[in-house]
Amino acid sequence: MYHMSPMEHSADAILAITGTRRCLFGENHQIKEICEVVRKVARSRGPVLIRGESGTGKEVLASAIHTQSPRANGPFLAVNAAAIPAELFESELFGHIKGSFTGADRDRIGRFEEASGGTLFLDEVGDMPLSQQAKLLRVLQCGEIHPVGASRPRRVDTRVVTATNRDLEKLVQESRFREDLYFRLSLFVITIPPLRERRDDIIALARIFTNRFAGEQGLTPQPFLTPETEAKLRDYSWPGNIRELENAIHYAVTMAENEEVTPFHLPDAVRLGRSPFHITADQSSTPAITDNPPEIRNENNAVVLPASSTALPLAEVERRHILSVLEAFGGNRTHAAKSLGISIRGLRVKLNAYAKSSPNGVATTLAKTTSKDHPA
Repeated sequence: MYHMSPMEHSADAILAITGTRRCLFGENHQIKEICEVVRKVARSRGPVLIRGESGTGKEVLASAIHTQSPRANGPFLAVNAAAIPAELFESELFGHIKGSFTGADRDRIGRFEEASGGTLFLDEVGDMPLSQQAKLLRVLQCGEIHPVGASRPRRVDTRVVTATNRDLEKLVQESRFREDLYFRLSLFVITIPPLRERRDDIIALARIFTNRFAGEQGLTPQPFLTPETEAKLRDYSWPGNIRELENAIHYAVTMAENEEVTPFHLPDAVRLGRSPFHITADQSSTPAITDNPPEIRNENNAVVLPASSTALPLAEVERRHILSVLEAFGGNRTHAAKSLGISIRGLRVKLNAYAKSSPNGVATTLAKTTSKDHPA
């Protein structure tokens, strides 16, 4: 069983999809080593097991192996193995004969036969039920499939590449993954490190995505990442890896339009430097209201108002808060509405109401926002 060397593990290339062309991309000097490993693995017919966290580019790597192999002119099919219901597993992968079960109104070839002469990529193989694992093992052992209802098996010439984000060794120990299947799948094992372990590639990849999404949206001039934005991207932990980075840049480019991409254009999780799974109320992106008086407490630690103040009506608290947030975002209604959790139309309605009821009180703020009312 072949495993990558520690050097190859720690310096794996960035895996990305740029436009419609799939490629390996990385700025570090060890990209040549990972490409060399892929080249060697590609020329073999043996199964490859790709390991890595969700979003690291396992399918892209599987496609790269296929396109560099003698099977490049054959089909490349990607299937989520864990998403196939147990009762449909054989029909989906091996096909069926007309009349073999209720609803089988015609013959159907399965994914293995459809990918014959090419590569079949089975994602999330670690989540397959044991009953499905046994059927997959049989095909890998003999190179034959048995369509449901068929009287004879059929030979297939299909290269199998699998992927998982699970600890297969642990699953084997827990009797949740077949040991014999594990050894069948893991002739070649390639582990893709998470994005946080190759930070030197984050900005290069972010720029690729920026150019791509700007082109897709026809933005002229094209937006660019400011140094402050790039610093935020470097510092973030990227729990969703390349997929999360791609989504973050897509969002930022859309929000920035043809302006420079600033930290304010980034999703809250990235801008705050916190995973979306760990953001709490006290880390909210909403700017604090600065025109309210500070808290004053009595000897019993109870909050009291200053003698010159009175309690404000709830509507007035809302008005002050909205105007404060709007001012904090430099009058940009789109960003203010997003931070407040309301639509841009809803914000306009409230501002118009404030202007009518208290024109002098909001005239300055509204004047600042007139030219920055971008559509949501």
